[in-house]
Amino acid sequence: MTEQKKKLPAAERFTFLNRKKQQLIETCTACGKCLRQCPIFTQGKYKDEKPRNMMLSVLDLLQKGTFSNEAEYTALTCTSCGNCTAQCPEKIIPLLIFRAAVEKLSEIGRAPKEVSDFSYFLGNLQLEPSDVKWIDKGEKIPGTVDAVLFPGCDSIRAPHEILIYIDILQRMGMNFVTLWGKELCCGFKGYAINDFEKGDRLAKNLVSSIEAVGAKKVLLPCGQCYNTFTRTLSKLFSLPFEIIYFPKYLCQENDRIEFANEINKTITLHDSCKIAHAVKDFYTLRELMNSIPGIKLVEMEQNREKSICCGGVNNFSYPELTAKLIKHRLDQAMEVKADLLVTDCTLCYSIYSTVEDSYPFDIRHYSSLVAEAMGIENRVDKYKAILHMDKDSILTTMARDGGVLKGISEHGIEQELNSFMEIVSKLREAVT
Repeated sequence: MTEQKKKLPAAERFTFLNRKKQQLIETCTACGKCLRQCPIFTQGKYKDEKPRNMMLSVLDLLQKGTFSNEAEYTALTCTSCGNCTAQCPEKIIPLLIFRAAVEKLSEIGRAPKEVSDFSYFLGNLQLEPSDVKWIDKGEKIPGTVDAVLFPGCDSIRAPHEILIYIDILQRMGMNFVTLWGKELCCGFKGYAINDFEKGDRLAKNLVSSIEAVGAKKVLLPCGQCYNTFTRTLSKLFSLPFEIIYFPKYLCQENDRIEFANEINKTITLHDSCKIAHAVKDFYTLRELMNSIPGIKLVEMEQNREKSICCGGVNNFSYPELTAKLIKHRLDQAMEVKADLLVTDCTLCYSIYSTVEDSYPFDIRHYSSLVAEAMGIENRVDKYKAILHMDKDSILTTMARDGGVLKGISEHGIEQELNSFMEIVSKLREAVT
């Protein structure tokens, strides 16, 4: 195994980034243009306030330690979608200022609520032991492996998507291995909160696990993972493999794909934040969808670089804000009379699916359309089924399957369930 060498030690990088962060704060003129175009701010409870005043409150928090509800709300509701960067006349990255504000809130005793681990609960609830077709740690695979498929953390919300990726690659005749596990993360969970030690530890573990397999290509269906690998890990580590976004790979290898069915549907695409605003790839998913026989693609009002966030990051802390974003987006899909709203992001898919019954179209992940067109047997979407189950039914399912998530008490599981069902209920109420 080739030793991974960081190009800049974590301590030095922390000092460097703190200096850059301070430069951002000093450069920001609080003009407010980033907030004027922010899909979160324009739907939030301070949308009628002057954006300049809101940015001044954030800078007051950072420079003077002055707390205000306006600054806290602006910082904590930022989903890091990246839309603000394109709006800044000073060419800085405003979302880094908002992240710095979150750190400052923690320093003054106003730390944000920890993100729930409920996605793993949902994933385990949907999976049977026979479904698991992946390894959770790197190991040398006998013979030559063409690629490693790493679905990323968010995919476990709807694990049938992982199985669909596997189905597609198997039908293409690919020699690959799927690497997934709770301890495997691209490092975003650490880097996003400026915990570089945690980010480095997670990233190094993943890179080493991929390297152990011996493949020369890594296929990433997750936009966040792809962005982290290309923007961060490629600068921190000497990566001995090629990074490929999964839809791009399918386009590159289209001669291996044989479509057996026409999908006679009108679809519209929801561009996920990281692909639209960070990677700025507006073409790959459209190319892939347009290659499917029978598909008619129509565009919503806000598409490509103007695409808006689904609000999924806020669903546990500010479900009322998430609901506004959902309704705004799905109303746009209804206006273009689409049969299907299609996305490349599992988080977007899971959030929109909560209110699917309120709209005259279905929510689909692009992978299911590719598989259907290839004649691959349909995978049961157990996530959508869970959305319509009551608490007692879910607990009964857990008892039948032997329980999920080791280390969580029965009381803890019930609390997580109550929180999840309350959020789903609030989202549905807000869009009807």
